[in-house]
Amino acid sequence: MSTTPLMGAALTGEVAERLIKEYLAAPITGVTFLPSERELTQRLSVSRTTVRRALQALESDGWIRAEQGRGYRRLVRFQGLGSGSRIAMLRPEEHQGISDELAHALQVLALQRGAQLLSLGTRQDPKAVVADLKSAGVWGTIVTLDDFALHQALADAELPCILVDCAGRHGPLDSIKQDNYGGALMAAEHLLDKGHTRMAWFGPVRASAHSLERFAGATAALTARGLAFEPGLVPDLRRDALIEAKALLSSSQRPTAVLAMWSGHAQALARAAMELGLKINRDLDVVGWADNHQYASQFSLLFAATGPFPVITWSIDDLARVAIERLAIRQKDPKSLPLMLTLPCHLRNG
Repeated sequence: MSTTPLMGAALTGEVAERLIKEYLAAPITGVTFLPSERELTQRLSVSRTTVRRALQALESDGWIRAEQGRGYRRLVRFQGLGSGSRIAMLRPEEHQGISDELAHALQVLALQRGAQLLSLGTRQDPKAVVADLKSAGVWGTIVTLDDFALHQALADAELPCILVDCAGRHGPLDSIKQDNYGGALMAAEHLLDKGHTRMAWFGPVRASAHSLERFAGATAALTARGLAFEPGLVPDLRRDALIEAKALLSSSQRPTAVLAMWSGHAQALARAAMELGLKINRDLDVVGWADNHQYASQFSLLFAATGPFPVITWSIDDLARVAIERLAIRQKDPKSLPLMLTLPCHLRNG
């Protein structure tokens, strides 16, 4: 007597449930594979066809993945960030700047979901970092370090990870950062549209990949209009930012506008203008740069003293939210192509 399709489907479901209970429900502590189809057929006392169908169903649901020559590999099954979940953050040893602000934004998101944010140190050996993450049982990892060896080790371990605000070369992990190039291009175009042809760049150029991207964006805007930064209007900053700003603005070749694409440099430039008796938006046009937290806490006070001026802004809170969303996608499909995402910047007119 042959098995009807309905009975076959029911049996396949029962076998899949047994496989989950006996092999897949326990936490994963390393790379593990299910027994072979032949062995499962013997253990479960069902046909090999039924076992194969059950395995295919479990693969579709994200429990396992077939690997040629090795069998069916157990996967960390996709689940959203929720109560009891742990997020790890790998950050520079010196806690400062965006790492602190991003950690706060991630902490808020974690608390809203009953999850926990872990800040883990980074040892010299990337394999030791991977071992720490596995032993901690983290749901996903946020990395703010430009360390390609570490990135490769995390990718090889197939841990759900995303690089956040790392502006180095694109590697094997998903990454998301602020749109340095686009933001600076937008700032330069704003000043060009106001008729400025002698604008200065006040800030680092070769200090980091971030600064190179921003300078490239501003240069592209000038090039598109047949212009370029004049000699002397891209100062080689070697002293305190306020001293350098005063030197630039008191020069006989003082620019009519300045791109200050770093929060600290924008604030120093505005203070220098005020101390030199220059009024922003009358004697000098300026475009600054700040994340949403800096803009709210620092620039509001600055504007009260100097008057408002345009600032390129972007949101650290959105950066944290998108990072969590991308980690969830990476959990579901660990083999998907790594993407480089850029968070849009906006021009705020004071």
